[in-house]
Amino acid sequence: MPYCPNCKRDFEPGVKVCAFCEEPLVERLEEETPAQQESAQTEQAFFDAHPDARVIYTTFLPPQAAQIEAALGRARIPCFVRVVDQDEECGVELLGQPFDFLLDIYVPEEAAEPAQKVLEDVVGLVFADDAEIAAYAEYEDDEAEYEDEAEPTGEDGAPLPPEQEEEEEAELRRLDGDER
Repeated sequence: MPYCPNCKRDFEPGVKVCAFCEEPLVERLEEETPAQQESAQTEQAFFDAHPDARVIYTTFLPPQAAQIEAALGRARIPCFVRVVDQDEECGVELLGQPFDFLLDIYVPEEAAEPAQKVLEDVVGLVFADDAEIAAYAEYEDDEAEYEDEAEPTGEDGAPLPPEQEEEEEAELRRLDGDER
């Protein structure tokens, strides 16, 4: 009887691919190690206790995930780190090694705000609300407009002498069709 190595379901003989995971089926499931069994039980217990758990951070660096997990533990915030296998490389390389997994860090919904404060301390992330994001976008627009109005400079980056600046402005007006 074929089995799915991912979801562990069994299928009728002759079926080649899992209808749920789309994984190729195998004839025998590998025995789970005690550590894998314990991890699965821990995950099940966490999500049973916190069905509203959500991802607060994703990383591809196991040491960073361990650091965050430890900091959340010190803050007495329950968390679970889940390895998310990617079907393809996630486009991230470190020291020439591609990563084909990510680590999602889950916390209960009611602990999300204090968990974000822990992340700010550990990772240096500052989480913005929609109003802050909109204000920053407006600030960037203003900065871009200001940069467009910046003083003209020469090739060396130094400000132009007043007479050369006037010539440049006259040329720009002529090109814009402002000078009659």
